[in-house]
Amino acid sequence: MRPAEAQRLRAVLERAAALVARQRHGDAARLLGVVLRAPDLPSERRCEALRLRAESWLGMGMERRAWRDLSALLQLAPGDPWARLQRARLLGRHARTEPERADALAEALAIARAHPDLVLAWRVAEELAGNQPRMGLQAEIIIGRARADHRDVDATCRAARVLVQRGQHDDALVLLDGCGARRPADWRRLDRCRAEVLYDARRIDALARILPSVRPGGPAAARWLSRAWLVTGDIDRALRVLLEHRPATPDPEYPAWRLAVVELYCRRGELDAARRFVEAAPPERPPGPGDDARLVWLAARGAWTDIVGLADRPWDRPQSRVLVAEALRRCGPSDGVKEHLAAAQAMVQVTPPPLLLNRLMVEPMDSLAQACAEAFAPMLDESPPEDGAARIAWLRQRADALLDRLGGVRDEVLTWRRRDGTIGVYWPRPDVRSAVAAVRQSLTSLGLDGTIGRYRTIQNEYLAGPSIHTYRAELCLWRGDLDEAERGLRRALALDMRTRWAYIGFAQVELWRGCAERAVTAISDAERMVGAMPSSPHVLAEAHLRLGNLAEAEKHCIAALRHRPSRVSA
Repeated sequence: MRPAEAQRLRAVLERAAALVARQRHGDAARLLGVVLRAPDLPSERRCEALRLRAESWLGMGMERRAWRDLSALLQLAPGDPWARLQRARLLGRHARTEPERADALAEALAIARAHPDLVLAWRVAEELAGNQPRMGLQAEIIIGRARADHRDVDATCRAARVLVQRGQHDDALVLLDGCGARRPADWRRLDRCRAEVLYDARRIDALARILPSVRPGGPAAARWLSRAWLVTGDIDRALRVLLEHRPATPDPEYPAWRLAVVELYCRRGELDAARRFVEAAPPERPPGPGDDARLVWLAARGAWTDIVGLADRPWDRPQSRVLVAEALRRCGPSDGVKEHLAAAQAMVQVTPPPLLLNRLMVEPMDSLAQACAEAFAPMLDESPPEDGAARIAWLRQRADALLDRLGGVRDEVLTWRRRDGTIGVYWPRPDVRSAVAAVRQSLTSLGLDGTIGRYRTIQNEYLAGPSIHTYRAELCLWRGDLDEAERGLRRALALDMRTRWAYIGFAQVELWRGCAERAVTAISDAERMVGAMPSSPHVLAEAHLRLGNLAEAEKHCIAALRHRPSRVSA
């Protein structure tokens, strides 16, 4: 091609690209059709024209014509990432079977991994992935898109939250610092996300430094900001944030806002101020935040008999369940204490220290005593005994006095009045059981191997605790690594011979090995040592089913469903 003709061709292609950019797709397609009919068109220019015309067809929704141009383009340039992505997108949109969709997604992911800075690749992968529950897949896509597009604030904040779920707080902060946001509103959103990362990482000093730049965007955001100020120890600022962002009374956020205000006043010991908000609304049916606020105020006053009178209401807040159980334990009747505490435990991911201490009063277990001793350490005038039984007795003797100093609040953050009149604030780290359960929640973002690896980190942080080994052993069972699962279960029993799930785990290992009779024997031997185990019926049901004992299997299925009606396996 002569230089003059090449220059004219370049000008025509530039004009076509401008038409595509202005979304004049019809004009661009007609112009490119003329170009592509030229007999001596160089291969490079033909590829460029095909790419532009395919983009025009896609812009007009003419996918069949776009497919033809994409196929022609890929014959000339098989590795063209844009054409491969658009073809994968079309295949995924029109896939009739799950394998076809999976192939389209695999193609998009392969391109994204090969070209990690190509934003379009991650967008197409995200579109094709949809809501697929495949472990680790969506997390990889969300993080990859944010790292590729440094100016997308939404993608950056989403990726930062995924990294937090994976325990990668430093990576989340690096990602937020690298976001090239240009508007002040976006800067504020990034500051809020940084504060959330620091809050989750429990980096109190850094959180206190960034909080002055965080602005609440509404009542719910104000409650979170108030909570963040509270954990930094500034209870006055926490209350001021709430009072400065009071929602209107009909606002659906008002009851939760009022509960937060009542809790802060009770933490400060200002019960008259709390009473004004408590009595501002009549009792709710079913119980709502207004009734939860009344329970907190009654507990702060020590009116436990009044709380007993409200015990039969269907409380759905874990802190309220703890207060009701505590009132029943203190005043009687004691029936229902364990049930309320079990219900509260099932509602929380991180067990609040007051719940641990109330459980210790009815379940004298050394693991609970150890967790309580660590959580309440700043409130204790002396260290508890090292011996397990002595430590349990020592803490149970002081339990009610410790709980009375909390101002009726029974959540994760402990506040109490010191001897010098100042208010102490302590946010203890989660107990080991809550920590390992939280890792389980990140299974979908970490994947199976990543979650098993995270348990090693937890083990280094907490050193002891049989639940670390039992949770990890269960995941090893899912992976089919029976020997490693068995080793983990033995480590758990070496720490505490009363670890019930370890015995359940041994029975499941026997089931996986095809030894149903040995599984039944393992459960029977364990229950003679540690008593009845609530999780054993579903294991026994499966074992008897494999042995052909249908009547016995049905009996254990019924027992398993009675213990947990939502158990799918039963």
